[in-house]
Amino acid sequence: MESSTPIWHKHKEILTEAGIDFDDIEKTRKHIHQNAEGEFKEFNTKAKILEYFTDVDKDDIKELATTGLTIDIKGTAPPTEEGECNVIALRADMDGLPMKEETGLDYASVTEYAHMCGHDGHMAILITTGLFLKNHRDKIPSNKTVRLLFQPAEEGPGGAEPMIKEGCLEGVDEIYGYHSSPFGPECSITACEGAILAGIVIVEIEVEGKGGHGSEPANSIDPITAAVSIHNAFHTIKSRNTFNTDKVSFTICSFSSGSVCNVIPRVAKMTGSVRYFDESVKDKLCERITNITESISEAFNCKGVANLKPLYPATINHKKQTNAFLDIARKELGYENVETEKNLPVPGSEDFSYYLQKAPGAFIFLNNVKEGHEPIQMHSSKVDFNDNTTPTGVYLYIKMLESRLGMSLL
Repeated sequence: MESSTPIWHKHKEILTEAGIDFDDIEKTRKHIHQNAEGEFKEFNTKAKILEYFTDVDKDDIKELATTGLTIDIKGTAPPTEEGECNVIALRADMDGLPMKEETGLDYASVTEYAHMCGHDGHMAILITTGLFLKNHRDKIPSNKTVRLLFQPAEEGPGGAEPMIKEGCLEGVDEIYGYHSSPFGPECSITACEGAILAGIVIVEIEVEGKGGHGSEPANSIDPITAAVSIHNAFHTIKSRNTFNTDKVSFTICSFSSGSVCNVIPRVAKMTGSVRYFDESVKDKLCERITNITESISEAFNCKGVANLKPLYPATINHKKQTNAFLDIARKELGYENVETEKNLPVPGSEDFSYYLQKAPGAFIFLNNVKEGHEPIQMHSSKVDFNDNTTPTGVYLYIKMLESRLGMSLL
């Protein structure tokens, strides 16, 4: 194999020899992409996944959280005491975003949802991993299990919590997951121990005054002026209430009030979000948001309410499991293809965080930028998953499972 051969091609050849039909996997990925489904509505997506596991014992397949799935691949080889754990879960998210796709692809979404965050590819990687494991159960010790975890509604309102409540992590020793990302060349890895993704709090501000005619503001109580003052004061929170070392952001992204030029409205509204990596910093910001909203509203004779809705906590990678994965990635991809600092931590949020609160593990970014192409950010209407990364994603999962479960598969 010449050095100029892409690493993914090497992994594809190895896995093809092991029985994986990547043409079929890509066809399925594009089918899922074209028929994207939204939160807790992924019924056809679930059915497509199950087509690959009809020969798995029905007792080893569970349907959770309306459209979620767990599929246990259990070994048939003699048991072993090797490895640091017995049950590992691998997770892929299933839902698309409620937005219009603008890729111009012949398999672009035909529904009201679109896979603009790579979830179609995450499923392709997990399906392929499951197929490989299913076809090599005779190499997996009988006391070892790999749980495939297909989760709905990651984009909101969140499928991880109901999956956990319904038992998806029962008996699980460790959990891992990928996210396709534009942080580096295709098939390179970006990950770190500790905080890797931010927690998020949705902020909704409502300021109520007294409506009236625009020509007589003294007979009204103007909520717009109060809300603007609140917004301006919000900008002091980070500069005056957090330290330079605190990684946090607070952004107001919408402001609405009134509808015509000669009426002072009764209500002004703002919405935004807090992104954070430390719970104590988040608590401080939320307290200041509430105090500023209420006190400035009162100063303008208005009533101000700050409705703060925690969505997902920060995603905190466990040290031991993260470094174990990174060591494997360095060995298989080369040190130059493993990044632990640049672009990290990421200010976006993920409900994989809930799994890592219950079981040790790691969330890994599998980079997707093809040579000669510009990075495309997730949630852009131009995103398409890079199928070249599928073989590498699967291969690294297999090598990690070999290491953590104490077995030999390839």
